[in-house]
Amino acid sequence: MSTSILRPVLCISYLVTLDISSNFIQGQIPGDGFVSLTSFISLDMSDDSFNGSIPPELFSLKTLQRLDLSRNVIGGTLSGDIKELKNLQELILYENFIEGEIPPEIGSLAKLRTLTLRPNMFSGSKPLSVSQLTKLETFDLQNNSLSFEIPDSIEKLVNLSTLFFEHEQVIWWNFRI
Repeated sequence: MSTSILRPVLCISYLVTLDISSNFIQGQIPGDGFVSLTSFISLDMSDDSFNGSIPPELFSLKTLQRLDLSRNVIGGTLSGDIKELKNLQELILYENFIEGEIPPEIGSLAKLRTLTLRPNMFSGSKPLSVSQLTKLETFDLQNNSLSFEIPDSIEKLVNLSTLFFEHEQVIWWNFRI
């Protein structure tokens, strides 16, 4: 199925949620179709065959809270424009071919609770700006080519309950009395 099937759906300006997961849609994500979606809060395009890179137009969805592009063949890099998604709570990009460094701008996503980037082709060091994500509950970076030691600043992530790095799983439980 081609991405052209999405064009009529993306013309519905009052659309709030779109789940087209597991529909075997192939091709590039039609970024220009998302420009008019001003109330959009959830986009699930997982388990399809989208390719190319993440279109910059997705970063203009100011109300977006959930973005799931997992299990596709998306490549390219993750743009620093991710910082524009100020309301984002879940960023799920696992099982793609996204490469390069994780942009430090990811630390400006103050509402982010879930960050799942495994396995991709990210390289370089893990961004220290992640320690600014104080609402983060799940942080999964395993099976990338990232290097670093866990910084002391990770203690700022008081809501973190699950942390996956490389091939090891580290779990934090935060108990409050």
